[in-house]
Amino acid sequence: AEWMAPEVLRNEPSDE
Repeated sequence: AEWMAPEVLRNEPSDE
């Protein structure tokens, strides 16, 4: 995932 905060930069879009 690469579209929101730097936390999701290495995570998958599972929340928002």
